Amino acid sequence: PSLPEMTRVAIELLRKNQGKAISFMVEGARIDHAHQSTIANAALDDTRALAFAGETEFNMTNSDETLILVTADHGHTMSMSGYADRGEDVRKYDTNEYGTDHLPRAILSYANGKGFLNHITANDGEVERTDLRDMDMTDFYFRSPSSAPKSSETHSGADVGIFASGPYAHLFHGVHEQTFIYHVMTFSACLDDYVNEAHCTLV
Repeated sequence: PSLPEMTRVAIELLRKNQGKAISFMVEGARIDHAHQSTIANAALDDTRALAFAGETEFNMTNSDETLILVTADHGHTMSMSGYADRGEDVRKYDTNEYGTDHLPRAILSYANGKGFLNHITANDGEVERTDLRDMDMTDFYFRSPSSAPKSSETHSGADVGIFASGPYAHLFHGVHEQTFIYHVMTFSACLDDYVNEAHCTLV
């Protein structure tokens, strides 16, 4: 079953707990796995699945009483670079500007990972890049270029976004420590240290 389908079934089952506060998590774990293998196309596809799962949850719940959060526990080293025209396929290469070796650059690439050996060859001490024009970059399992060889791509140190809707979603703004997410969740649900807050005692 797809992630949106599993989300729908989970909500239908949880609805049987009438009158009880519920917390559940939907994880797009395959996004992480795809990035670790430097397969950007698969990561994009699984990100799309997570977006549809979030849409399913939003449409099946009451935004006045359900706090929905979408975030990540870490980033990855994938970057989007170049001067591609609007409408260009992000899975391919930038057609506007080539490298000094007169070969195209991938729009999506990684700082490290398995993709290094797929795109770099060494001949008599000279390092050469493979020609992306000879590859099917839209293949689901296409391994994107990497700057440094590694058996598995690493996480990044970049901040990740937090997107929210529902009660007290407005508390997410600017930059926060990760533990702040827990406090907003418990504050919104009147749990732990926040059971006696004003909004929790309203009849």
